[in-house]
Amino acid sequence: MSKKKKITNWSQNYIKKPNKRNINWRIILIGYIIGYIISLCITGIPKLTYLIPIKVDAMCISILITSLSKVPKKPNKTDIEIRWNGVVYGIISLVLLVVVVILLQILLKYNIITDIRPFLGMFGCEK
Repeated sequence: MSKKKKITNWSQNYIKKPNKRNINWRIILIGYIIGYIISLCITGIPKLTYLIPIKVDAMCISILITSLSKVPKKPNKTDIEIRWNGVVYGIISLVLLVVVVILLQILLKYNIITDIRPFLGMFGCEK
């Protein structure tokens, strides 16, 4: 007689599957690191202030990589759903850009920072 062990409800309830949000944060972090490296390669490091970890172009590149790596749930999406996904990521990057620019203007007004170009990365190049 062979008795097979049945899966109990306890094991189904307490064995957790990996959370999909963690994967999205990893993709965003990898995209930000790639964008930061690209920004440093283009602008160079003329001063140590260019090594600050907050760069607008790196944020936009991470949002772009996240939107490109998102796998659709249904293979047969309509044109409107595909366009809406692009619009959502565009709105997110635009809002992020506006928030960072407002923050930088406040920092410039109170003389906390004197140069805005390191924060802009590739967008602040004068070439």
